[in-house]
Amino acid sequence: MNYPIKNALRQLVCKVYETATKDKQTITTVSLPGDCWEFEHFVNDNFNFRKLFGNPIKEMDNHLFERNKIIFETNQVTAKEFTDTGIFHYYNMEVKHNDSDFFPTESECVFTWFDFCGNPNFFNLDYCHGKTAKQTHLLTFNLAWRCSDNIPTDILTACKYQTKQQAVLDYLQKVIDTEYKEFRYQITFSIPYVSNHTPMILICITNDIGVIIEDYGLCQKTEKLPDPPALIKVKADKQDIYSDLLSGMSDKEAMDKHSLKTMQLAAHKAWLTMWGKW
Repeated sequence: MNYPIKNALRQLVCKVYETATKDKQTITTVSLPGDCWEFEHFVNDNFNFRKLFGNPIKEMDNHLFERNKIIFETNQVTAKEFTDTGIFHYYNMEVKHNDSDFFPTESECVFTWFDFCGNPNFFNLDYCHGKTAKQTHLLTFNLAWRCSDNIPTDILTACKYQTKQQAVLDYLQKVIDTEYKEFRYQITFSIPYVSNHTPMILICITNDIGVIIEDYGLCQKTEKLPDPPALIKVKADKQDIYSDLLSGMSDKEAMDKHSLKTMQLAAHKAWLTMWGKW
């Protein structure tokens, strides 16, 4: 599809998916493929990559929904290569977000992406009943509302004195702080954009710490970011790391103190060696 902005954002969704699922063994995904199945291809390719090259996914369920019968029938050939795998399921129906048969509570990870053509159909997050599951929900929808029948009153009221984007973010923040408080969701990022002359927005909501702290290199983020969880450490200045390594601190102590990964620690030690510091 020759829509550069939507194609770029689809890549972002795939990157978020990879971050959310890389250390998970049981995964449930939910999406609305419409006529474009690029995200679903990525999910399938990622599943096969892990199966062939290590860290295979033990259990995978992908639920694809299409309410339009014509689009559903048109995509039968495309859908077949997915459904034949046994891990994809294609439905000609609305998303039943409160049906536990579709969203098993035993899944370790639930990832949903709802790319709505028009207005969002709902703003709740009842896609999984498992409170222990790591969940990531991405919502893409139109901000040029032609009708307001399914837009919450709080959003419509707020739009009288602030932008639609901020009204939506404030509403979602209120929802996750009250109705979904126990899930500890955070709005990780929001990106307003224009696609085919239409104002749109992509919002990521998650309770997965890996997704929250990942650096996606975005220049636009929501202004209402919550404080990072206490367990996240802010990386020290490089000079502090070098000083600790030169003082004889063990690798484990340095990694714990400065929140470093193995390859990051190795890079710092390589720099010290290259410049003859030790």
